[in-house]
Amino acid sequence: MKTIPPENITHYHVFNTHFKPLSYSELNSVAVKKDKTLNLSFEGLITEDISTPSPDFKNVKSNFTITFNEEFQIFSLIEDGWLPLPFVNPPHFLVDSNVIINLEKLMKNPSISSSENASWWLQLINTSDVIINPILYAFEGKEMTTPKFSDFVDCFEDSTRTIQNVLPNAKIIIFTPETYAEVYKIVKNSLEKREKHTDFLLRVNSIIYNHVSKRNLSKVELEIIKIAKGLKINLMSLTVLATLSCLYEINDSSYFPAARKILKLSPKFNETSAFNALSDLSAIELFIGTGAVSNVKELLKFAFCTSDKSIALFGCGLNLKNKSFGANGLTCNVSITKELFPILNDAERQELITRLSNK
Repeated sequence: MKTIPPENITHYHVFNTHFKPLSYSELNSVAVKKDKTLNLSFEGLITEDISTPSPDFKNVKSNFTITFNEEFQIFSLIEDGWLPLPFVNPPHFLVDSNVIINLEKLMKNPSISSSENASWWLQLINTSDVIINPILYAFEGKEMTTPKFSDFVDCFEDSTRTIQNVLPNAKIIIFTPETYAEVYKIVKNSLEKREKHTDFLLRVNSIIYNHVSKRNLSKVELEIIKIAKGLKINLMSLTVLATLSCLYEINDSSYFPAARKILKLSPKFNETSAFNALSDLSAIELFIGTGAVSNVKELLKFAFCTSDKSIALFGCGLNLKNKSFGANGLTCNVSITKELFPILNDAERQELITRLSNK
């Protein structure tokens, strides 16, 4: 083996690093523990000397392979895909209740193994340049029902204390009393929508909790659409898309049914089950919303962090693009992808988009 003397080693400083988003297939690979090796590529600015007033920066692109020794237990959705926690730049994270629960476990028992609480991954965001927003935890509440304003505030403040305890170096989004009132309007404004979507899931559960035979797919799709239209639910909503993903999934052990694992359809499906499923889908919607607002108003842009691989895979499989916020409200391009609708070919998926868009 050839050894390089220290004096012959050139040290470079890299700035403004941006990693290329990874794909659904790469997320699926690490999420189901088939592989923990990823091919990453980044670009940034590089210089040898940062001591001068005007360093000579050059553009640099690089590809490398990295293997993680720890199982992936936290996933970060970003624009156009996902990245492991250490490579998200800027390191601003919108964390869901699953992440907060892992932090609570670590706070109560710091010696618990990393395989149980994702502590190895969480410690990667214990740095001063990290900003964490726990609003999703407050939106969901602790009682499996829409939180009252006081409960909303309590949940948010509980989560900030937990984050501060476990990740003391990270910065946390803090709200004023006025901000709490303003943000809680999102909860109040979503009540009617949540009631409709709860009713929708309760009605469609009985027709799709078992896998549907190929000869009945069209019939069941029509029934799902009829129910959604009757409740005046947008056919391109995440709730309807998740339901149709369950319809057009592959009944095969090699396929990870992300939508079905989020909805958790069963003969015992009830309002609590619907609340849990809609909370997960709402977390993805809020991630879309924060991205859209940040694009327009140049606010902080957040990655969406979850330790639920079903949520991560479903969000990544939607292929979210062109998030914007304007006079017509929130808009975003959502795809009917082969990953979430694997039983359909390209032409059939396009036909499904047409059916959903025309009704």
